[in-house]
Amino acid sequence: MHRERRARLALAFQDIRGLPGSEPKDGRAAFEASACAAIRASIDRGIPVHYGGEEDGLIVGYADDGRRWWCIHPYHEWGREAFWYDEDKGFAGGHGHWPWGIEVWAEPRPESERVSDHELTVSALQQAVVMWRTERNADYFCGEAAYAHWLNWLRAVEAGKVSEPKAGMQGNGWCFDVLVHSRRIAGRWLQQHAESLEGEPRECLRAAADHYRQIEGVCMNELTCPWDLAPGPDRADQWTAAMRQTQIQRLEAARASTIARPSRRSRRH
Repeated sequence: MHRERRARLALAFQDIRGLPGSEPKDGRAAFEASACAAIRASIDRGIPVHYGGEEDGLIVGYADDGRRWWCIHPYHEWGREAFWYDEDKGFAGGHGHWPWGIEVWAEPRPESERVSDHELTVSALQQAVVMWRTERNADYFCGEAAYAHWLNWLRAVEAGKVSEPKAGMQGNGWCFDVLVHSRRIAGRWLQQHAESLEGEPRECLRAAADHYRQIEGVCMNELTCPWDLAPGPDRADQWTAAMRQTQIQRLEAARASTIARPSRRSRRH
């Protein structure tokens, strides 16, 4: 079964997916009218609508029969303030263009049609191993190759070999933030699923959860926010050599601990 299809079967709700993009196509007017009607109906049922572009947000209200959307998005005031989609000028929205994708959550999916929680857990663990061993996926480095590419860039900046280091600061800070955030979530998820197992599988997941918590701890030592160590380009004048060296040391420690992690294969699932 196709990976995306399997992932969608794991959702508790059936969804109506639209990929409107930004370019006019045949039947565009009919598509937009249908999408706006579906958004309006979902909001009237009390269910927000998921939309995505560079990053994802929620449509939580509407006006003009669903043609205008009242949204919440992390790139608009850090998600603390709602806004009209067509009045935003950044990643969160924009006048004259639609999101890359819209998801309208419909009726609850019957239990018999969902992928089991056990199968999802096994698939997620298998995917984590594959991604660590994969060098690239499309335009993105993965696993150990991602650490190597990242560290090489930081070392090149420190050695004065990058002509425009400011251009990479947003990506550096974002990736460091995501590293911390994803390890924190993974640690909690692994611990939760470990308690549903017994014997060696439980111990393996507990060990993995502890490993991810350790990475978070190493990266966040004496920090309140990841961006305090890896600032964005608006704080380029505050990005010191000491900060870069500390980040390099922490990334090296995170990579080394993952490489050195003992591999234990359970005979039971």
